[in-house]
Amino acid sequence: MKVLFMFFAFLNVAFYTWQSDVFNLNTSKSQTKTIKEDPNIPRLALLSELSKEEKKQIEAKKKPKPEPKPTQVAKPKIAPKFKDGEAVCYALGPFDGLAQAQNISEKLQDLGAFTKERSVTSESPIGYWVYLPSYKTWKDAKDKVVMLEGKGFKDMFIVGRGAMKNAVSLGLFKNEGGAKNRVGELKKIGEKPKIQTQFKQQDQFWIDIDVEPGKDQVVSTIEKIAQSLTVLELNTRKCK
Repeated sequence: MKVLFMFFAFLNVAFYTWQSDVFNLNTSKSQTKTIKEDPNIPRLALLSELSKEEKKQIEAKKKPKPEPKPTQVAKPKIAPKFKDGEAVCYALGPFDGLAQAQNISEKLQDLGAFTKERSVTSESPIGYWVYLPSYKTWKDAKDKVVMLEGKGFKDMFIVGRGAMKNAVSLGLFKNEGGAKNRVGELKKIGEKPKIQTQFKQQDQFWIDIDVEPGKDQVVSTIEKIAQSLTVLELNTRKCK
């Protein structure tokens, strides 16, 4: 959360500076002008001062005017296709949640970039399982456990179902080094254990950023913001 706070802080400062440099928004104070009455313009009469005939003519001319519908222009999220070398394209991430990616994506659009969020499923190791392959029967596996217990090994159990049924579990380790030490101890007594890495799947989100030609200030601002981050990565990618 601290990194995201820093991102929005740097983004707001960069956006304010960029707006001031590019668009020169500093405007002078408006001055009040004195309006003089034109003697050539006839004086307006109150409705109560008009005759009945004049009132009828005014009412006949009154027609309700339809209110104009507001024009809504959809803001593009992804850039049109550019020729090679004309656009600058990045990938920013990874974000743990889509909401975080969407919030920052909107800020980048305000700077003048085109963005699109995408998800990536990655696997990361969470443990290392040491085991002896499945035996033909549960009794064979039990005999092996009893023998190993007699030699001082602990924390073992027999897998009761699934593809690894009747395998002997010899421990689950967070670090690969601990699993290898366990394997070494078992090999010294003639056993042939194996190591299986346990993985966790995780969805991460990235923002694809396209900057159209001539937007050097936008490119510079995005790169400066990325340099201030330690968790997120800003990688160049090929523009499509």
